Amino acid sequence: MKYNIGNFISCCCATLLLF
Repeated sequence: MKYNIGNFISCCCATLLLF
């Protein structure tokens, strides 16, 4: 569960970097 949340945050960070 913790790993899943970390992965979600990583995805959000990557999206922000794209913008």
